[in-house]
Amino acid sequence: MTMNDLTAKQVRDVLDYDPETGEFVWLKGKTAGKVAGCLMKDGYRAITINRRMHYAHRLAWLHVNGEWPQGQLDHRDGDRLNNRVGNLRPATTAKNAQNRTVYRNNKSGFMGVTKRGSTYIAQIMVDGNHRVLGYRKDPSEAHELYLAAKARLHSFQPVPRSL
Repeated sequence: MTMNDLTAKQVRDVLDYDPETGEFVWLKGKTAGKVAGCLMKDGYRAITINRRMHYAHRLAWLHVNGEWPQGQLDHRDGDRLNNRVGNLRPATTAKNAQNRTVYRNNKSGFMGVTKRGSTYIAQIMVDGNHRVLGYRKDPSEAHELYLAAKARLHSFQPVPRSL
């Protein structure tokens, strides 16, 4: 999935985009009127134009704004298939990481909390730096430390998304 010299006009010539649903529909050929793209293993929708695959959320940005996004695009609600332009926002890698949910293998059950022995450690990443916020015996208390720090330090996404 690479950016190339594909222009907004070229995309608009072959695809119709509905900003309310975030879906693309083919305008021409035997697939005219059909939803464009396929679901990729990484959970994103991709659309092939001129034998090149492009992520649908990046094409949505190009279609609406007339230019490719400079960096990453974050899905505000975390749904990789929700390509409504209102759900997309430019992000750096660090900002995009602020919009994650708790990892599936997290043994504490709380975002920002890891378990070491019988102690729970509250921690957060800020500008690529790992910060330990404190140690608690109760995981929910450690999580409260994390939430307070997130609200203060993660301006891009100060409140975690729910699962």
